[in-house]
Amino acid sequence: MRKFAVDKVEVTLLAEQSAASWGGPGGASVVGTEVRYRVCDGNFNRRKTWEIAVRIPNSNDGAMVQPIKVPALKLLGPLDHSSVLFMPTSRKGYRGWYYCKLFIADASGEKNRKAIPGQKRGKLPKWFKPLLWRVRHKETVAKTAGTDGRSLVVLCRPNDHEKMVQLFLAMRAWVLVARFEAAAD
Repeated sequence: MRKFAVDKVEVTLLAEQSAASWGGPGGASVVGTEVRYRVCDGNFNRRKTWEIAVRIPNSNDGAMVQPIKVPALKLLGPLDHSSVLFMPTSRKGYRGWYYCKLFIADASGEKNRKAIPGQKRGKLPKWFKPLLWRVRHKETVAKTAGTDGRSLVVLCRPNDHEKMVQLFLAMRAWVLVARFEAAAD
C-alpha cells in the first residue's frame, strides 16, 4: 500500500475570506463565507495540485470542505462532488472543537463513502496514525439522537483549515488512490 503522510500536504491561502453561497441539504441555498486554498500534495511523484474551499455558513454552524479543482487523475474524478462536513461539538470538555464523521471514500465504487465503525478503529490506513489522537466516538463529543453514537469522528479546531483540508485528502483522495478497502458498516 502507498505511504501517504499529512505533513507532505502544503496548504496555501489562495483567496481571502469572501461572501459566498452554495447548495445545501435538500437543494436549499446556504449563505456564508468561503476561503480558498491551493493545495499541493507531495505524496505523489508529480505533485498533485488542488483548489479547495472551506465554507463557513452565516449560522456559524460548522464548516464544509469541498474541492473546487481536482487533479487530472481518473481515480479522483468523483471527488469534485465530494465534501466533508465539520460540526461543532457540544459535550463538556470538547466545546470549542469541530468534528467530522470518519467516512472514507468507497474504493470499490459501490457507494460514495463508507463509515468506519468504532470497533474498526485499528483497521484505519497507516496514514491515519498521526491523526488517531483526534479520533473519538461521536457520543463522546456531541449529543446524538440517532444510532450513530458509536461512530468514529475526527476532531479539529474551527480555524484549523489546513488540518481540515488534510483530513479531506486522507479520507477521500488517498483511500481511492491506494484502493484501501476497510470492513466498514
